[in-house]
Amino acid sequence: MKQGNYLNSASRFSIITLALLLSFSSFVFAQDAEPAEGAAQSETTPAVQGGDAAAGKALFNANCAACHKLYSRATGPALYNVTERRDREWLYQWI
Repeated sequence: MKQGNYLNSASRFSIITLALLLSFSSFVFAQDAEPAEGAAQSETTPAVQGGDAAAGKALFNANCAACHKLYSRATGPALYNVTERRDREWLYQWI
């Protein structure tokens, strides 16, 4: 009788663990998903020419570098080939 309870507990634990893993992984993969085709997009602003590269680097290091690495995925997606996944207008608007 105890063995039956043990197997029941183990299978419950396995099912709960699997459900948590699936929900977490779907959340992680949803971050990289493309927006839906019919999704409303706001107006993009044109890129500012010139700019201050040193100030941009300091801003990136202060706000973005902890989560976004060049080649490896951290909390945020990797930045390598980001222009192949998103177009420049979207990047300018998002940043």
